[in-house]
Amino acid sequence: VKNAFVDKNYDVQLNISPALETNLWRGGKSIIQFIFPLANSSRAFGEEGKYIRPGYVILKQELGLFNKFFTSVETGLFNQNRFGVSISNDYFLNDNIVLNFQYAFTGSAWFGKEWKLGTMNTSTWSGKGSYYLKWIDTHINLSVQRYLSSETGVRFDLYRMFGETGIGVYGLIVDGSKNAGFNFRIPISPRKQNRKGKFRIALPNHFDWEYSASDIEDKAAYPKTQPTNRRRGYTEN
Repeated sequence: VKNAFVDKNYDVQLNISPALETNLWRGGKSIIQFIFPLANSSRAFGEEGKYIRPGYVILKQELGLFNKFFTSVETGLFNQNRFGVSISNDYFLNDNIVLNFQYAFTGSAWFGKEWKLGTMNTSTWSGKGSYYLKWIDTHINLSVQRYLSSETGVRFDLYRMFGETGIGVYGLIVDGSKNAGFNFRIPISPRKQNRKGKFRIALPNHFDWEYSASDIEDKAAYPKTQPTNRRRGYTEN
């Protein structure tokens, strides 16, 4: 849902996006997602949203290099109309502090009446620290990111969990432009699921929503590599 024009309250895009996730070997998995459009306002969201198209198509390998340090390498189609390679590293200083550094090298990928791939020539990176307050189940995150626009920004998040439900606020500064908002997470699937058998069908664990007070998407776009990004130790907002 996007409020982008003064002559219309909201533009809406509605999709069904099933994904098939397969465990290939130890630490290795693939994710293949297709997007089926139900409604799309091309004025706000573009012509691409009218077509059945691939979403995330990912091959991922996770490695535990040594105690408290984990790395993952992902390649394929990401969001933000990008394809390429992403490397993410998590280091657990203790039970409360997690440090993460992510680097991605990508090119543009567009799907309409035909498939178009650009040249891989864009670098993005993110450095993030997360502090966990166990006694109130709250995460405090501070990150510095280089976005697809080649601009650098700083983001602060305060996120609290109430059981399986979470709510948070954030602030963002990118090249002098300021933004703020809130986000929340509501559980859909039960915490305990039957994981027996080689094949199972499941709903997403949570419904996530984030409200942005201003539109700085062109400056603050950063590629995500999975439909849900919940890295070890903290929630990705």
